Amino acid sequence: MISEPLSIPSFSAPEGEGPIKGTEYTKETWKEWALDIHEWLGMAVIDADRIKASDVVDPYLSTYQVPNPIKKSQKLTRLRWRGMIPAGFIHKMWADLW
Repeated sequence: MISEPLSIPSFSAPEGEGPIKGTEYTKETWKEWALDIHEWLGMAVIDADRIKASDVVDPYLSTYQVPNPIKKSQKLTRLRWRGMIPAGFIHKMWADLW
């Protein structure tokens, strides 16, 4: 468990956006959202200071901001897994958590 409260993004995809259907604009918006979430997850894995709620950094050193953060900072539990994870397990865990 990471001990310090973190700024956590809203994991909700943009309304009406999707990777398959829609205009090129909506596909691009969804792609940007997915990349932002992927970047945040990568920073959580390395326990980066930029996602900590108490982090204050000079904007000339880092321009990173948590995408669409939820209002309340929270603690995070990191789960490490070795080997293959069945897609059904991931889907069920995601549905149970959100």
